[in-house]
Amino acid sequence: MSVHYKFKSAVEYDTLPVDGVSISLEDLKEAIIQQKRLGRGQPYDLQITNAETKEVYTNDKTLIPKNSSLIVARVPIDPAQMKKPWDNKESTALLLSNPSNLMNVCKTGSPLQLYLSPAG
Repeated sequence: MSVHYKFKSAVEYDTLPVDGVSISLEDLKEAIIQQKRLGRGQPYDLQITNAETKEVYTNDKTLIPKNSSLIVARVPIDPAQMKKPWDNKESTALLLSNPSNLMNVCKTGSPLQLYLSPAG
């Protein structure tokens, strides 16, 4: 089975094979990017809209049923809203919970010395 999609400016629909009865919005976006070989130069997102109901899918975990007809629009992302790796507090806490995770090396190749103050 498959999902049918087209960009706003396209005349005909393209087909994307789907394993199972549905595909997550996140997986669908990635598959479209790969199938269309879209560049990664400027930050953008794909806005997916159901062609029949005009529902705009926003949650990446949303399951889109097979045989859906979708309209795709490439929309810019405001750089201020982009996720930065250092904004993830959970992974930062995990990294800092075990000092052996901090395996940084200086450009000269010598290990970076890290001094942690005693707790208390």
